[in-house]
Amino acid sequence: MLRAEFGVIEVSAWYVSAAVGLDAAPFWNGMVALRTNLNRDALKRRLQAVEDRTGRVRRGEQGNKPEVVSLDLDTAAFNGEVAEEKLFTLAYLVVPLADLAPLWVDPQSGHTARYLAWRCSEQVIRIPDPSLAFEHLA
Repeated sequence: MLRAEFGVIEVSAWYVSAAVGLDAAPFWNGMVALRTNLNRDALKRRLQAVEDRTGRVRRGEQGNKPEVVSLDLDTAAFNGEVAEEKLFTLAYLVVPLADLAPLWVDPQSGHTARYLAWRCSEQVIRIPDPSLAFEHLA
């Protein structure tokens, strides 16, 4: 859906990590890089439209807030600036980032994404072939 929406994108490997902040099954995480002429708000709306097509339920809809969603598309960086303040501190963000931009430097620590990913890489497990997880559905 992202390729259909934005054209050429770069995709990191997929990783499994423990749920952060709630009692839930492990999450799958990955990161994409894309180019767009959209401003940040318009990009957010387009990403939400993709989520909506997957059946995503948002806070306040149907009178409840789901604890876990099936798809959550966030903007970690926009125009080279960090948009997600935890980008360089959480393994599920920094490890996929290092796949796409290993030499990107954290403005707080001065360390590269590659170095920060190395420091926390034991917190995630790389999924060698995501299609294997869905083979039983075929």
